[in-house]
Amino acid sequence: SPSPILRSMSSQRVDAPFFEYYDSLGGEFNGLVGVEGALSKAQSSLKTAHSKHKETTGKIAKNSKKQKHHTTKIDNCEHHCFYSSSVLQPNLWCSGGVPGRVERQQAKLAKLREVEPPLVAQEKQLREKDIPSLEHKVSSLEDANNRKDEVSKIRHDMFEGAVAGAPSPLLQALQAAVGGWQAALNLELQIQQGMQLVSAKCREAQSHFQSAQGLLHAAMQTNQQAQFNNVIDGNEFVEHMQQHHRNQQVQTAQEAVIAGAQTLQYAFSQIPPQAAQRHPQAAAGLGDVHLPVLHQAGMGDHALEIFGGDLGDFIAGANMAHKIRSNLGIIQEALAVISHQIAIIDGLNVAIAIAASQRQQGLHMEEEKLATEKVRIFGQLRATALGASAPLAIPLPAAPVAQAYTNEVAATIVAEGVHQQALHKRLSELSVANVAQQPAPPTAQPVAQPMAQPVAQPVAQPVAQPVTQPVAQPIAQSPLAQPVAAQPVLAQPPPPAAQDFVVQVR
Repeated sequence: SPSPILRSMSSQRVDAPFFEYYDSLGGEFNGLVGVEGALSKAQSSLKTAHSKHKETTGKIAKNSKKQKHHTTKIDNCEHHCFYSSSVLQPNLWCSGGVPGRVERQQAKLAKLREVEPPLVAQEKQLREKDIPSLEHKVSSLEDANNRKDEVSKIRHDMFEGAVAGAPSPLLQALQAAVGGWQAALNLELQIQQGMQLVSAKCREAQSHFQSAQGLLHAAMQTNQQAQFNNVIDGNEFVEHMQQHHRNQQVQTAQEAVIAGAQTLQYAFSQIPPQAAQRHPQAAAGLGDVHLPVLHQAGMGDHALEIFGGDLGDFIAGANMAHKIRSNLGIIQEALAVISHQIAIIDGLNVAIAIAASQRQQGLHMEEEKLATEKVRIFGQLRATALGASAPLAIPLPAAPVAQAYTNEVAATIVAEGVHQQALHKRLSELSVANVAQQPAPPTAQPVAQPMAQPVAQPVAQPVAQPVTQPVAQPIAQSPLAQPVAAQPVLAQPPPPAAQDFVVQVR
């Protein structure tokens, strides 16, 4: 909403006194340039003075405490019934007795009293002169800085109010274009935020499946140890413990697979629905997965191990070895599928980053055009109001051309910091790596996954008109211009800023 200053000026005529006041504020603002640096320096000096005053006060207090200590010792040596006697204090016999102690304490006391006056004088200087002077200086500079901010705000409100009071069709078109580009940028940023969560969860699911793979390798080794004990007719108790541990490892692997599958399912549920609509090529195949189920030891295997003797243990061990190898193949295939999904997500994130960069640059260009048009309108109002009394005219900037947002226009902008060839190469490498991870003999149901196609964004040059930099100088028409008999322009509050476009992810 407009500031109170601007609301009070909303009915003010945009005439010669208006621009004279505007220019006088500009001169005042120029005179206050650099006050921030002076204020920062003064505040630092004041902080140093306070710190030094605190340090000096502490030294004075410490000095006073030591003086009191030595005075008490001297008084005890002169008047105390025990400490005044050298005979009763053998530790003083070799150091001059009580008179020697009194002499030493008086020397220390004299030294402390000698350094006290400079400390007191320094503390008084800081407390009565330096700190008050710096506080006054800081207060004055704060007032000057606040005045500078106030002047800047008044000038800004006057500028915006005058422009809002005489809007051109081009200004309205540029404001609409800025709103469109801002909404498009907000949408891409919303998609990007959602896909970052999806990427993190997919990698978390991948770690669960890798943990399951490690457990199955450990189960294979445990099963081989149990089979070796069975062949050499080793300890039956150890063999059964190894079989039980093997079954636990396979069960833990299945739990890790379930956790990974649930994490993957949650990740795919968080995919923004606009992602596939905005980037159909990069999102192709995203979320198309089959989750594996591992083979466990059945009742027949347990019965053979318990009642089948050595032959039953051998058969059950061979069956479990086959199941573990089958499970490893399933996990390997699942990891390849997840890696493929991560490759799709990475490619989609790159495509989103490119789109966001393009829309950011498009928004910046339209904002520059909008600023140029405002300067042009303000200059025309100044020339109309001041007429022949205006300063030497400066040529007005060329009228910009509003470029409304469309996907086609955004695609023509070359994204900064993103190299299309590097993107293409990266996606190709990910695709090749995914193919290499596929096991030769599939041990689970085939999982047909569409490969992510590299997304090559157009790199055509922008077709928008070049943006002329705003000229922030007083602008007037030639003194020979004829007076314009138009209705007086009233400063209007600037239109409220466009609300950010927020996408709700369902």
